[in-house]
Amino acid sequence: MRFLALRFFSVWGPGQRPDLALEAFRRRIEAGQPVIINGDGSQRRDLTHVADVARAVELALGWRGPGAVVLNVGTGRNHSVMDMLAAATSWDSGSRIKDRG
Repeated sequence: MRFLALRFFSVWGPGQRPDLALEAFRRRIEAGQPVIINGDGSQRRDLTHVADVARAVELALGWRGPGAVVLNVGTGRNHSVMDMLAAATSWDSGSRIKDRG
């Protein structure tokens, strides 16, 4: 049997899952609500833009290799939750941060 499986990591961009950090931060900032951080914010994520995921799927459609293959789709670079929050708060200087520790 021959197959190719793609594993996506923290996909972000238009239409992203509402429970992921960047989207949750964006929604709370836009609503004027405090941003909630679980833990100390040092958790790290490899953020992959949806356009890069679409390109990976496009390339995978042309795959003709033998056997069973699982490929990780990501950037290979990770960012802390606090880094993501810093980026999100730069979009709106009036946001508030609430630590749930």
